[in-house]
Amino acid sequence: MTTTTKAIKGTVVSPTTVVMVKSDEEMANILMAQKGSTMAEVAAITEPKMRKTGNPYIGHVIKVSTINIGLGGDYEKAVARQMEKEGKKGEFQAKPNWHIGWKGSAIIRINRKDDPENPQKMYAMVRCLRSDKVEYRWNDGQFMNNAEIAHMKTFIPERKEAPGQPVENKIVVRTITIGNIHELRMNKIVYRRQR
Repeated sequence: MTTTTKAIKGTVVSPTTVVMVKSDEEMANILMAQKGSTMAEVAAITEPKMRKTGNPYIGHVIKVSTINIGLGGDYEKAVARQMEKEGKKGEFQAKPNWHIGWKGSAIIRINRKDDPENPQKMYAMVRCLRSDKVEYRWNDGQFMNNAEIAHMKTFIPERKEAPGQPVENKIVVRTITIGNIHELRMNKIVYRRQR
């Protein structure tokens, strides 16, 4: 465990403790320990979802996303509050999905088909508040140049909005594979995956 002090725009923020995380289950337990609604920042490393036909980038590119998230909030209540802000009437009820809470958690999810004692993958269900940064890199860690990124994006399908929310400003909820979380910043602690 190490402690660092970081300067931001001429000010010094309080020391940040760095904790190395060794496994998916350890990261899941850190997330599950949060009580109430918690704000955090997560850096995730994934392979971009792309069409495969004629695509020279498949298997050669990673996407590093840094996102501000909310943990532990109630999705239906968040949509209801947004409806109220926008002057919309009615009730909102979320549709059933492919995942369920792991060990009763609202944050950590597993596939409904998994054995609860030995899930194949665990996911963090988070509210996406803001995407701070997205970087595309080659598998060896080298940054892609602008021309390479522009060409690669021609293979990325357009993301479809989830139906059902009767609001203009959608409440964006995502499931992030726990194994893809490289770093989690929360409560002045940086939880970093040991790779």
